[in-house]
Amino acid sequence: EMSGTDNNNNNNNKEKDKKKQNKKGKKKSIWPSFVCSKSDDKSWGGYDEPNAKDFDVRGKNYLNDRIKIKSSSSLFKLANLELFDCSVDESYHIAQNNKSWYFKYNQQLPNDTFYLIYNMQLSSLNIAVVATFIIKTNQPSSLSSNSSSSSNNLLLVVVSS
Repeated sequence: EMSGTDNNNNNNNKEKDKKKQNKKGKKKSIWPSFVCSKSDDKSWGGYDEPNAKDFDVRGKNYLNDRIKIKSSSSLFKLANLELFDCSVDESYHIAQNNKSWYFKYNQQLPNDTFYLIYNMQLSSLNIAVVATFIIKTNQPSSLSSNSSSSSNNLLLVVVSS
């Protein structure tokens, strides 16, 4: 039977081992902390980026053999997910809204960041669901030197119900 001191030492050693494992297992992100692929809220209404490797996609010869394969890792990173209470007209050009994640943070990310903004307009509810995805690009200097702004690296996809 262990004494109280031994239990404390054992617990401290376990905590140190866990911290070492967490440090080893965590990959340092290339993105700043405001790029958040999941919400901190684990209750209803929270969100998380799914693991792309969990999905089956069509293989190279799918049209001939009908075989699906596991997907590779996702190319884009989910930077943020937002809900806007607005009309369909108000949701056009949502990235230019001063409350949008893109408007707040695009100048703080590297110029070689490409943005894909998915704007799903739920017109019956006057809601816009806006998902902002990002990827770092290594554009040739001839493409990136024409503008000092990263706004040229933006693709907006709008889906209306």
